[in-house]
Amino acid sequence: MFSDVYRLASSRPVQELDFAFLVHPRDVRDIHRRLPFLKSTPQWCTTWTTRHLWPIRVAPITGLELPSGELLRGAVIAAATPADLMMQDRELALRRILQAARLAKLYGARYVGLGALTASLSRGGVDVHEQLDLHVATGRMYTVLNISQIVESIVREAGVDRASVRVAVVGAAGSIGAGVSQLLASYGYRQMTLVDLAHKQDQVVSVQQEVSVIDPACRCTITDSFDVLREQMIVVTATNHPDALILDDMLSPGSCVVDDAQPSDVAESLFTAPDKLVLEGGVVQSRNIRVPFPMGLQNRYDIFSCMAELLLMTRHDMGQVSPLGRSLVLDFDLIRDLSTKAAEMGLQHGAFQNQQKLYSKDDVSRVLTLLRQRIV
Repeated sequence: MFSDVYRLASSRPVQELDFAFLVHPRDVRDIHRRLPFLKSTPQWCTTWTTRHLWPIRVAPITGLELPSGELLRGAVIAAATPADLMMQDRELALRRILQAARLAKLYGARYVGLGALTASLSRGGVDVHEQLDLHVATGRMYTVLNISQIVESIVREAGVDRASVRVAVVGAAGSIGAGVSQLLASYGYRQMTLVDLAHKQDQVVSVQQEVSVIDPACRCTITDSFDVLREQMIVVTATNHPDALILDDMLSPGSCVVDDAQPSDVAESLFTAPDKLVLEGGVVQSRNIRVPFPMGLQNRYDIFSCMAELLLMTRHDMGQVSPLGRSLVLDFDLIRDLSTKAAEMGLQHGAFQNQQKLYSKDDVSRVLTLLRQRIV
């Protein structure tokens, strides 16, 4: 920890890393897991620490191998600021994000990946790229691909036709929600509802228009009401809201939620509901990538899709291919390129899981039976 503070203060570069992944605590529980002594201190002590502690390296990332066989070196760098404080104080959040990226650069990294809220709170990575001249993986493109693959897996295991499945995208005005909507439309999903806040409806209309261009036969409606979720079979949620938005009584039995929000915006009671699936979005199964850091995933070689995009960009030295800033139009060529490179590297979507459980075959079968019964 103290060597990282010294590195930031001294600005003396050293070639130890090829890439770094930037994260922050989801909530106070993540802070206590990393700094357990704070559990026994007053709340003000934890708050003060999260406001003033500089970013630190918390774990290595190993196993990324070039086609030549050379191993690349990576690390997870964490700001101590939790999600709720980042949303409350965006100036502090950006300062910590830039400090974390600067620490990565001082350790020699040319590529950085933005995890959780670090992308949305740095103008989609624009601030990091412009101020520090680093290649930035926002994770959006591979996350769009990964979420869509999870939806495809649900539909395939349920044995139902894509066109008959009702899908809602919550947070459709965001880059990930917009991208998922367009990619699913290209796959043949023809009953889609785009959900976002009232003041974002103009942007949702733009996404709706893109979907209509991709597939004019897609019945794509828009709304700012969560009441429509009861009618949906699959709900993709991709917001940056720090609190739960999707509650138990909003969903019908047989519903499957693909939750890409970090922190989750799904009520914890839904994680273990016997008649619904809540699946962690953006979970990627790798062959040999190891990150000895508690990310809340269930399997040894699981990583998040935003990290997977960073690994692909670094491995192939792709430069700045990840789109920065706000974008509501999906780059299908880049999606296809990432898909091909991911297959070569042995990346695929992870097992059905969430923060609290790894779903068994019986769990999945029970919910998908209920889903099939809802097909009209």
